[in-house]
Amino acid sequence: MSDKQTADVQQFAQIPNRMVKDQELPDSTFRTLATLAIFADKEGWCYPSYTTIAKIRGMSRQTIITHVKQLEDMGFLNVTRRPKSNGLHQSNLYQV
Repeated sequence: MSDKQTADVQQFAQIPNRMVKDQELPDSTFRTLATLAIFADKEGWCYPSYTTIAKIRGMSRQTIITHVKQLEDMGFLNVTRRPKSNGLHQSNLYQV
């Protein structure tokens, strides 16, 4: 992570109680959620790339994609996919 990204990341993250208490949420997926939460603003919005999350977590990009899908399916994460005009994609916009 670059110095700029490190400077932009909050030192603390807020995670809703229902996510902490949910025993169906796998621990590894919860840690991915917590990683997203460190990037989130006060309303819970953030937009780190899969690659950035994967580097922080020490996991593959594909594993992070799987975790994000699980979180979205369980209702813990809202995901807005943001295509560019050239057909490629920017990082997703997340709300924790």
